[in-house]
Amino acid sequence: MNNNKLRPVMLGAVLIGLMSVQASYASVEGVMSIQGKQAKSIVQGSNLGKLTPREVKKLTREQQDIKKLEQSMKVDGVISSEELSVLFAKLEISRKNINRLSRNSISTSAKTAKKLSSRDDQSRSARSSSRSINELGR
Repeated sequence: MNNNKLRPVMLGAVLIGLMSVQASYASVEGVMSIQGKQAKSIVQGSNLGKLTPREVKKLTREQQDIKKLEQSMKVDGVISSEELSVLFAKLEISRKNINRLSRNSISTSAKTAKKLSSRDDQSRSARSSSRSINELGR
């Protein structure tokens, strides 16, 4: 077979290979973009008091696990489409966890309000008791 006939086939194979690497790179960039957005959501939830320190720790650990998984997938230099599917599935689970924990009724501001309310109740109770004792002594 003539080398001239093989060139277009080889060139096509090289182009397909480059396109798949480029698509993989673009998808990895997508993973990194999503991770960045999720990290911002966690920080924002913490700053607004929607996430407790314990919830922040759990969500941050989840993000670190995804990052470690991504790094282990990059060891061979390429992240396959199957591996990307796994990463995107884990990021979707993480997104749902961030949303769920940010919207639950447990928050640092709710806990603070509950503690303050409890202290106010205790103060009222103590004042009432001391009034009662004072009235008895009269």
